[in-house]
Amino acid sequence: MRRLLSIVVLSIFVFSNFSCISSTAESDEKRISIFFSVLNIGDDLTVGDNTIQVSDFKFTLTRFNLYAENDVVLQSTGDVGGFIFAYTDEISVQRLILDVGLGFSDIEIFNGFEIFFEPVSNSANIGDSEFFGDGENFSQVIKGTVNEVDFVFKSSLVFEKFYEITGVQLTDREESLVVFLSIDLEKVFADESGNFLDPTVQENEALIMQNIEQNLIADFGSESVF
Repeated sequence: MRRLLSIVVLSIFVFSNFSCISSTAESDEKRISIFFSVLNIGDDLTVGDNTIQVSDFKFTLTRFNLYAENDVVLQSTGDVGGFIFAYTDEISVQRLILDVGLGFSDIEIFNGFEIFFEPVSNSANIGDSEFFGDGENFSQVIKGTVNEVDFVFKSSLVFEKFYEITGVQLTDREESLVVFLSIDLEKVFADESGNFLDPTVQENEALIMQNIEQNLIADFGSESVF
């Protein structure tokens, strides 16, 4: 049976669009840092006879789990309303989204990372109003142009995704598990046959979100940050 531990330092922090969560935890504990990037943002992407350019790509995770050795599961606490992963065409490097202590120093091996992609709740303390709507809230917001006409794509679809962590071991007390989340926009707006998925057409929402789920990539590493 897995033992559940909360990452308690997350309970008092909430993401804003252009800042990261950081903690003042003791420096001798293990930490987690999460970075995010979007490839081809701001570029003209051609699909058939259509051109799409994305200026803003952002989504929320309501929580995440870390699976560690000895059947330990580290859970972000339910007190946090959501984590915003935002990237714009004005950013050219990986963004640091999260940097917090895990509350312990003795676990060395992590074997899994799980994200929960869900709309934020009405009570979430998030400053980005674009994730809130009349009657429903959203998990995904994409802005840009299709054939030089402005669009805003919003979705409230939900998915969970598990990533296996291999070959990463935190051997030092003052070391971070580093997660690099990224997505390539060239893989988002076309179906399996190469047909354009116009984000202004409601019927394409599920396929676009399926592409996002399949192509949201995670790489893992470790680094000493103290």
